[in-house]
Amino acid sequence: ARRLGGEAAHMSSALVPRDKGVLDTLRAQVATRFSPRQEALLLLLDASGSMGGEAWDALVEAVGALATASNPATCRLGAAVFSQAADLIQPFTADLGQVVRSVERYEPGGGTGMKEGLALAEKLQWPENHVRRVVLFSDGMPTTGDPVLIARRVADAQVVIDTVGCGAGIDEEVMRAIAKAGGGRYVHAASVRDLVGVFLGLTTEARGLLTAGRG
Repeated sequence: ARRLGGEAAHMSSALVPRDKGVLDTLRAQVATRFSPRQEALLLLLDASGSMGGEAWDALVEAVGALATASNPATCRLGAAVFSQAADLIQPFTADLGQVVRSVERYEPGGGTGMKEGLALAEKLQWPENHVRRVVLFSDGMPTTGDPVLIARRVADAQVVIDTVGCGAGIDEEVMRAIAKAGGGRYVHAASVRDLVGVFLGLTTEARGLLTAGRG
């Protein structure tokens, strides 16, 4: 019994790395594997004229629901809008309520410049060491050219693009093509009243934004 005990002790000690640097590396790998990844999510929102009034109010409500369900410890949220041109209305922040207020204050009007919106996302200064994701929302058809080529360039910068289309006027073919080019998925909302459920159903690779797993 003493001999077996001695052999077990020898085997146990042999399994423990003698080099402190190796042990620290193993601990860091374990911590990285089981800790939530940091994510930067850009809400890229259609602010064309058709989104005025109740439609914009419904979008603000959906953004608010998404922000409430998000984890500021692991998520940096930003907001940009596109009409004839694109504008970053809220840089990435952990103050998720500020994102909602920035969207709420904006007054939509103009065309549907998806191409310009994606070009803004391509040039954006993203937080370092974060998973990068865009959610592009629109209720119409692009009016300033084909956005798919720009979507491919955004994806080349390690940014995933999901798209959300709303209503009967949406160009689903374009929205699906953007999502495919961006390595994401396309989701359709029948009306603006359904946007809260659709936004809450969005899932992320990092799980930093929402806790629900991808279905």
